[in-house]
Amino acid sequence: MSMNVRDLMKDDALSYMKLRQFAVRTTPRTFLMTPAEEDSFTLENYENMLVKSYFCGAFSAGKLVGFLGLGIKPYPCDYIGKLISFFVLPEFRGQGLGSKMLIDREAFARRRGLRQLTLAVVTSNTAAIKLYEHNGYRLYGTEPDALRHGDEYLSEELRFKLL
Repeated sequence: MSMNVRDLMKDDALSYMKLRQFAVRTTPRTFLMTPAEEDSFTLENYENMLVKSYFCGAFSAGKLVGFLGLGIKPYPCDYIGKLISFFVLPEFRGQGLGSKMLIDREAFARRRGLRQLTLAVVTSNTAAIKLYEHNGYRLYGTEPDALRHGDEYLSEELRFKLL
């Protein structure tokens, strides 16, 4: 099966919206939003997300099966990017798409002159942590109770990679 990774454009917003809505419903801790909150977004909101945060998408047989965003911090930290909103459909996990999207965003960041990428991941997300470690993202701290999801508080690992 043919799988590739490419930049997501405004024209991909409908596919991105559908996949992100699925992601919020199936992995609520990843996005920390309720389905109702996610459903309140318009197609224009998703178009703006794609443009503002430099997303790439993983495709299998032409269908969007994963996405990863990259935000760039404002001056004077504009040499640092932050990886955000990472998701791969469960049936496509373990096939290297996560690593391919990380490599794609790293190359994009280098072309933009970035020197470092950062990310935060919930400490209980062991599969994601393993993926980040495998791809050279080093731990530099843990933020206890960084997020609240309902009545539950979640800690996050903070990771970075120099480019």
